[in-house]
Amino acid sequence: MWVIHGKLHSKFNKKSTFIHYRNGIGILPNGNLLFVRSKEKVNFYAFANYFKEKGCQNAWYLDSFVFNTYLPAKGSEDLGGNFGVIIGEVK
Repeated sequence: MWVIHGKLHSKFNKKSTFIHYRNGIGILPNGNLLFVRSKEKVNFYAFANYFKEKGCQNAWYLDSFVFNTYLPAKGSEDLGGNFGVIIGEVK
């Protein structure tokens, strides 16, 4: 988990040099879901802190190595490669 009950995971180090593209999901204070995908390589601490700054009391890791996103409304239509996690919204 990125954020657990409003606190960053205790193993995350602010100065870590282990950087990679990250993605995750958090729950905003109003109950909405926040899906985040980094545009740059970041460490665990920085990415988790983003969720905390947005007010998420809990946020979870999604597989960073499967990084395609099909979200036409946001200008992202990645169709190549393998998808490991598929999350959809039905209205």
